[in-house]
Amino acid sequence: MAIPPSDIQAILFRETLGLLASYSWQSSLEAMEVAISESDLTLPEFFREFRLRHAIAMARELPDLIARIESNPSRTSNLERIETRGVIRGRLDTPRYLAQRSTVRSHPRRLPIVQNRIAYTTPENALARLAIAEVHGAVRDNPFRSHQAEAMAANESNRWVSFQATQRPWSELIVDGSYERLYDETVARIRRNQTSDNDAYSRLLVWWDKWKLDLHRLGALDSETIIQGLLAFPGGSSFWDKVFEVWCLRFVASTLDKMGWRRTEGPVALHRKSGIVYRYSSPSGINISIQFQTQGQLLARWNYRGGRGLTGIPDLCLVPDKEGQLPLLIDAKNRTAPTSEETYKMLGYAENFRAGGSNERFRAILLFPAEVESHQVIDGPNASKIDIITVNLMGDREPPTKALSESIDEWTEGLEYASQTLLPA
Repeated sequence: MAIPPSDIQAILFRETLGLLASYSWQSSLEAMEVAISESDLTLPEFFREFRLRHAIAMARELPDLIARIESNPSRTSNLERIETRGVIRGRLDTPRYLAQRSTVRSHPRRLPIVQNRIAYTTPENALARLAIAEVHGAVRDNPFRSHQAEAMAANESNRWVSFQATQRPWSELIVDGSYERLYDETVARIRRNQTSDNDAYSRLLVWWDKWKLDLHRLGALDSETIIQGLLAFPGGSSFWDKVFEVWCLRFVASTLDKMGWRRTEGPVALHRKSGIVYRYSSPSGINISIQFQTQGQLLARWNYRGGRGLTGIPDLCLVPDKEGQLPLLIDAKNRTAPTSEETYKMLGYAENFRAGGSNERFRAILLFPAEVESHQVIDGPNASKIDIITVNLMGDREPPTKALSESIDEWTEGLEYASQTLLPA
């Protein structure tokens, strides 16, 4: 495990932000399937940490924006006809006063008045109130220890949003409606020039785009702001292990795109229990799914005596839809130098997860970050092999992409050969 340099960290976030954004803030972390991996962080724990880092970055943008809105909030005004006793507080409703002067007698006197009632219940204000509530909920889900910088920053933001929610006009607002509806209504009101400060509320819309990590709406500058916010606090080695694993998932998918495979589904949110993030179809008609950190169709041959099978969770599996065919296993290793430990782990997978036939072609790939691109092949019995591919994240991606493409091609050729000879793959 290694903590990459800051420039590599920015590249990893820049290229994985779309997949990390597939995690829905509204989803329940308990619904996620917990995969046991070498990393100290499980996938749910990683997402909690990622979410809090993002929430802290966005919470720091909110005070200036809310202050700008509070200086001139959108409002509606209506005339209200009421009665007051004794002292007149408002404008006397003269026609009503004259009409009831001789018939209504009370002490103290009841006087009809007209008041101008101001309300802040507009879609754009509700959207701002919802932003305060969203940040409040996010910074309270704090996985860090109290002495850590992230925890202190989260507590500071929590105090601010808690206080802000008690102030006018936010304390008077009840959010009625979904984020999507409020967002669309705010866009429409800005276009019709119906808000009190179009610029401030336009900035609120951009804030929401960054909060939701909606990269389709964000420009390059705003996306870079998100990345710098995520990098505001140093992440541990386990955190960057997970980021690199997600980067490898994207790298495999983009390689299949370049190979001419047709994407039939995906990306699906990373927290889904199935673990399937993409589905692809090859030019020759082979259908596969890309599974992220799940055992999937791998059936263990080794078992605890009287108990369950010996499990293993590869980072990525390219799984053919046809039953009985062995997947292509891919492990992402955030280490700058390959060691025999990772290779023997793959050989363990080969022994444990083969279906039992002697003619199976076990195929696996190890991906490492490195300063120099390289491609090594370890050959085994029955045309089995393990590819060790290193990627220079700041260099030319063509060599590792070509190496990965060749490995995938050889794996699919093995599937076709196994189908033709009726041998298990």
